[in-house]
Amino acid sequence: MGGVYTSLTPTDPWRYSKMPDGFKPRSVEISADKVLLPSQAGKLFYMPLYNGNPTGVKDETVVTEFSLAQNYPNPFNSSSVIRFSVKNPGEYAIEVFSSIGERVTTLFNGWLETGEHRINFYSKELSNGIYLYRLRGAGVNLTKKMIILK
Repeated sequence: MGGVYTSLTPTDPWRYSKMPDGFKPRSVEISADKVLLPSQAGKLFYMPLYNGNPTGVKDETVVTEFSLAQNYPNPFNSSSVIRFSVKNPGEYAIEVFSSIGERVTTLFNGWLETGEHRINFYSKELSNGIYLYRLRGAGVNLTKKMIILK
């Protein structure tokens, strides 16, 4: 059994929120909008609260490093997804460059909170070829290669 019983007051009905199979809470931390449930193997789950009521148990990954994943699909025709993680909040940019180093577009330029993020890239007017995409900002500069085949 892995889950948590919650109630708004001692006289209200108790509700059971089950955690994913194989996981059990090791402690409970309560904030204004969610209940955090640290579990084994460093996994962290949370229960979002709506008017004080839990709405289910969700997986919350704790980001401990910067990462830039390979876009998917790759190669691609018209669109691809770029996933990345930032461990510190700050100003970041996701830029795309041609194989000769010319910036062809900026997909994102702004503030990001700590966590995992994803952005859709639409190749629109770009021709077939090899392109580079870069995550830059707050002490990080990571680059990956992608291929457009139309």
